Amino acid sequence: MAARPRPGFRRLRGLCSAAAVIAALGLPAGRGDDTGEPPLDPLQQAVVDSLAADPRTTPAELLDAAIRAADVEAAAAAEGFVRRLAAALDAAGDGRLDALADLGDATDAAALGRLERVVAPREPAVGKVVAAIREASRLRRRDPARLARAAAALGSESAAERRAAAAELARARADALPVLVPLLQSADPADERRRQAARDLIALLGADAREPLLEWLASEDVAAWPGVIEALDASGSADIDTFLLAPALVADAPPAARQAALRVLARRSVRRGAAAEPPSRAAAAQALADRLDHVLSPAGLPEVDHMLLEPVRDPVAAAAAF
Repeated sequence: MAARPRPGFRRLRGLCSAAAVIAALGLPAGRGDDTGEPPLDPLQQAVVDSLAADPRTTPAELLDAAIRAADVEAAAAAEGFVRRLAAALDAAGDGRLDALADLGDATDAAALGRLERVVAPREPAVGKVVAAIREASRLRRRDPARLARAAAALGSESAAERRAAAAELARARADALPVLVPLLQSADPADERRRQAARDLIALLGADAREPLLEWLASEDVAAWPGVIEALDASGSADIDTFLLAPALVADAPPAARQAALRVLARRSVRRGAAAEPPSRAAAAQALADRLDHVLSPAGLPEVDHMLLEPVRDPVAAAAAF
């Protein structure tokens, strides 16, 4: 399945030495100054003075201060905090990759973008800092071992542990599907709490789960099909019934996949107020024909984004584009 995560975070940990990570930040020694910068207005100066009044030493505190300074366009102060952030990460030793990932998990992406926009004209290397924070967070969110531990913790007796596990899996988005789908495939009564949590998390993904799950269902990972079928139902997608007709009705479909497809089709039929029974072969053939007619008709074309339309100014060039 295309959405299966790879152990990128562990590879990054193994390949990046302490010096290499800070080198990736790309910031030369020294501290920012306001040479060539216009004087701060009273509001900007008040914010900068407030940030300087409190001691800030941890990476989280320094990044927060840099973002607050950037929010009022105090570029020199923001740059100074970014340099101190790089030094704090350097001092974190072997924990710097986790520190970078923690920053990425806790910081709004738009705030990081604002910081980069304000400071980059003074120090272009700030882009490497922001990129390192984002990448470390992304790779850790996709780490299979962490996701597996979080999936196991969904069954914890501790409500706090269950909430923390659910939050971690929710942050992983579609990358969490490979550990959530097997939970839906389990028939063990002891897994009921984890099964329900998995359904809820996949429901939160909604349409974002649809394509990865359909790709998985089209793969040769036959053993996973029953869980994938349950996950498609949990995603809330309204148009998956026709994709389940083949595993439900084809004679040589794997028995477990057939049972899952029939179960889900019956469940969805009840939700629509109909009888809890699978479609007949004639009804399935008609449903597939109707879908094919829709796909091949103008109604099946993707919706036009009128914002992307431009007038044709050069008919020759337009014709050549086709």
